[in-house]
Amino acid sequence: MGYLDDDGYLFLTDRAANLIISGGVNIYPAEVEAVLLEHPAVGDVAVVGVPSEEWVRKCGPWWKCSPVRKRGRTWRPS
Repeated sequence: MGYLDDDGYLFLTDRAANLIISGGVNIYPAEVEAVLLEHPAVGDVAVVGVPSEEWVRKCGPWWKCSPVRKRGRTWRPS
């Protein structure tokens, strides 16, 4: 769920579903996002359900790397 502003930017405000069922396992995107956000190089993340022939749906995480300091550490590409 979201909207486009006058400049054409997309803002996501909510989820269409709070649960992804993958191979009979319940996956809660908010929990996966919380774990990914603990990494110092991750600045933002979104986890969504992606169609899968094998599992019906699977997790599809998208994240943005953050070069800013987080928890006293700095991310440096190798």
